[in-house]
Amino acid sequence: MTACCILNRVPHKKLDLTPYELRKRYAPNLNYLKMWGCLAKVTLLSHKCSNIGSKMFDAVFIGYA
Repeated sequence: MTACCILNRVPHKKLDLTPYELRKRYAPNLNYLKMWGCLAKVTLLSHKCSNIGSKMFDAVFIGYA
């Protein structure tokens, strides 16, 4: 799914437009893309949180849903 998402946002070699631009008529926002293996902050589910302590924990980013 990640590869498909990225390929739809890469320009086509003949048209210099992305498939996303051809369909939606505007350029895609790529600010949300992150590098795999970087530090990620994950929020705990509300029923697993207590009033004391952090509500987030550190993890390693491995891909997009």
